[in-house]
Amino acid sequence: MLDFNLCKSLERESFIAVLLDRLLSLEGIGTEMSGVFLGCDSDPRSIPDYLDADGFCMSFEYMDEYVVCSMLEGAKYIEEWCDKNVVFERESVVCLSRKLVGLYGGMTNLVSSGVPKNSLLDFYLYSSLQVNSYVGVLLECLLSFDGVGVGMSGVYLECDEDPDNIPAYLNPKGGKMSFEFMGEYVVCSMSVGACYIRDWCGKNVRSEDMGSERSVIMAACDKLVELYKGYDDARFGT
Repeated sequence: MLDFNLCKSLERESFIAVLLDRLLSLEGIGTEMSGVFLGCDSDPRSIPDYLDADGFCMSFEYMDEYVVCSMLEGAKYIEEWCDKNVVFERESVVCLSRKLVGLYGGMTNLVSSGVPKNSLLDFYLYSSLQVNSYVGVLLECLLSFDGVGVGMSGVYLECDEDPDNIPAYLNPKGGKMSFEFMGEYVVCSMSVGACYIRDWCGKNVRSEDMGSERSVIMAACDKLVELYKGYDDARFGT
């Protein structure tokens, strides 16, 4: 962390904000001597061999040494370190570090539950004469702020304009979302849910199964993440 803080360029005094921006996009980053990497990075070339690409872990590297921890533990450490050590762009950096803890904490809850992955798998496997995969349908609905259910599963939004489409356990005046599978559900912020969907699609939507549709789905996932991040930021004033 000290290496990122001391690393400078013509454009900026510190690379801490760059580090946080990358981690909030679920991407690792490295300098000449240091790096912070994620097992869930969408680019497999950025994942060190010692990290589990299917896990939810991260690592800190310095001079060829490294330590591995959960992403939530790593985010909390970064938040504490920034609070104690960052001076340049302090307010924005502290804000970003808090968002990182919120994102990684929310993602940890989703990853530890079987509901979200089973729900998305249900969408992925569900088919009809018109649609090979309902993942694309799900993304289209969510980009329009509409929840949708299929088979045994559903992904719903508190901000859905159709009150009949909002489950009773959600607050119609709120800004969260839920994943359902076989009568069970888990609730999260919309930005966390969007990041989880993108991560799941990146790992499970295969090009050999869906051809060019994978690139369309991943592009829609990127749009969803940006849209829901902006929505949460505007709602909570961050």
